[in-house]
Amino acid sequence: MSITTNEPTEQIKIEFLISAIEERQTIVHCSLWMSSNNGMRATPETFLIDKLNGKKYKILTALGIAFYPQWTRTYNEGYQNFTLIFEGLGGDCIMFDLIEESEDPSLFASFNILRNKTDVYNVRL
Repeated sequence: MSITTNEPTEQIKIEFLISAIEERQTIVHCSLWMSSNNGMRATPETFLIDKLNGKKYKILTALGIAFYPQWTRTYNEGYQNFTLIFEGLGGDCIMFDLIEESEDPSLFASFNILRNKTDVYNVRL
């Protein structure tokens, strides 16, 4: 019997991240504390929001976490790591928020993220 997983291989992850950087997308590596036997997912209502002008940048895809309507089950309590890929931030953006604007009771949120030259970020949710 074989087990099939939806997790991309390390090589595919690396290639995807390189293409995301080249296409001027914004990469956010996330750590989210989860209890055991729970579920997590990314939704289309997750945005990066420019603090200066309120412009919203859409999520394009997610790695290491299911995308709505599927769920990723957590078996052990602790930080779960995943990556969210967004549209590239505008040239005048200097600070932004990561916010999930859905009805889900456990929303993603990280505030006042300072822009850097690489547009690759690490946040705890």
